[in-house]
Amino acid sequence: MSDGDQGASLLCSARDVAARVETEQELALSRQMLAAAFNLAPVGMALVDLDGTWRDLNKALCRLLGASRDELLATDLEALTHPEEQRAGQTLARFLTSKGSSFTLTTRYRHTDGRYLPIEQSVGVIGGAGSEPAHAIVYFQSASPGPPAEALVPK
Repeated sequence: MSDGDQGASLLCSARDVAARVETEQELALSRQMLAAAFNLAPVGMALVDLDGTWRDLNKALCRLLGASRDELLATDLEALTHPEEQRAGQTLARFLTSKGSSFTLTTRYRHTDGRYLPIEQSVGVIGGAGSEPAHAIVYFQSASPGPPAEALVPK
């Protein structure tokens, strides 16, 4: 081209993103499966901060305590714990933050009808930034004796 000619240029760049798209799809599927496992679990499950504030909870926990999701999210673990056991709960929170372990215990929690139900909890710590304890995953099951297994079998 001479100095007087004006030409057009085109610069093209291409990148293969197939692997990235596949990874994002796998991650989305994994998240969906985890959410379904949490929400459809037959036992109560909750993600709580170490101070007992609910971060998330499932339907089975709502049924166990006779409360709606919104009712539970408006309170915390301590408010539902039997007064005689609240101090033990505070001690356990300190244990979790210092030891970063898991444990199982039975605590009485208030049902919406006013009764205190013995509930077995299995608690595990989830680390946050820098592997410091940040949250706990708690599984809740009734510790009350249920009907005998044969009573549950359809006739």
